[in-house]
Amino acid sequence: MKMQKFYAEVSEWTKEKFNNEFAYVAPTDFLTDNRDNPVVDFIDPNKIMPMCGAGKYHCSIGPDGNVILCPGAGKQIKITPGNCLEEDFKKIWMEGDVFKAVRQPNIPGCSTCEYKNCMGGCHVRTFHKYGKVGSGPDPECRKNFLKKYQA
Repeated sequence: MKMQKFYAEVSEWTKEKFNNEFAYVAPTDFLTDNRDNPVVDFIDPNKIMPMCGAGKYHCSIGPDGNVILCPGAGKQIKITPGNCLEEDFKKIWMEGDVFKAVRQPNIPGCSTCEYKNCMGGCHVRTFHKYGKVGSGPDPECRKNFLKKYQA
């Protein structure tokens, strides 16, 4: 109940600050019949994002204001600029270095791959393997996985 109240306050702040420029969807919006947020009527993230949408369609914000690529990334992947209490969220979303790398990955072979809509796969796993987001294919790349087990 406290969490729903908190999310309602954040939702109000988002509406006041950004009007309709960004869609704010709280995790609890999908768990309740009280759907004051009209976005949940037409957006089901599981239907529109067949692969991970972190940095392309959504991100997370920690209680300290730090913008996080995804909950799985935690504080490991630093975004510059990256704190919405210090910088405008729109600027972070549009100009953040990690978001740019996720949206325009320069991964050899991915642009011509038959599975290219995965856009490099999980960027947290690529960060752990290569030390940088968008710098190599997901270690669990579907194409490489299929090659390995079909050989």
